Amino acid sequence: MPPRSVVEGKGHSVNIGAGVTYDPKVVWRIRGTDNTLEIQDGATLNRVKIFVEGRNLRVVIGRNVRFKQGTLSVAGDGSSVFIDDDTTWESGQIIAEAGESITIGRDCMFSHDIMVRTADGHGIFDATSREIINAAMPVVVEDHVWLGNGARVNKGAVLGTGMVLAQASILSGKAEPRTVYAGVPARPLRTNVNWSRTPDYGDIPEEFAVSDWS
Repeated sequence: MPPRSVVEGKGHSVNIGAGVTYDPKVVWRIRGTDNTLEIQDGATLNRVKIFVEGRNLRVVIGRNVRFKQGTLSVAGDGSSVFIDDDTTWESGQIIAEAGESITIGRDCMFSHDIMVRTADGHGIFDATSREIINAAMPVVVEDHVWLGNGARVNKGAVLGTGMVLAQASILSGKAEPRTVYAGVPARPLRTNVNWSRTPDYGDIPEEFAVSDWS
């Protein structure tokens, strides 16, 4: 474990796969009861802080994930974060709380200063009924999604496979697959797109490199 790791409480499970690498600035803090941190084979963490505090929380970082800088925070009871294989994240924050989940698919590419969260952090209430009107909701990012620099993904969002969220955009609600979204709030600009990590179309993973998504 990293030299600055803290594990307090009882019933925790920390599983580190083969070939996982992290630099000296990585830190994780696990407190509470029956929480799980799993980092699978080949993952790389640099300057990442992982905070897990509560009961029955789960964090899974998949195979060959590269998380270069930022904070992953899971709090409350029953909240979770799952990042699937081959996804890369340059910097930003993941915040799962209030018993909700953040699920990120395979081969996603997140740029710098990304924010993904399940709650607003503060309550907004109907003044008459006193009922909360901004309840927490899960976030789902499907496979092969690209988030540009400074993008924000709000609670309840669902990002379809192959979609692109442009830089400095804020997304709430459902985003259709293979579509470019931009703006505040984000709106669709172009459909039936593919994207690559390089200027070469041939570098798109074969399962996503199709000519017609209709």
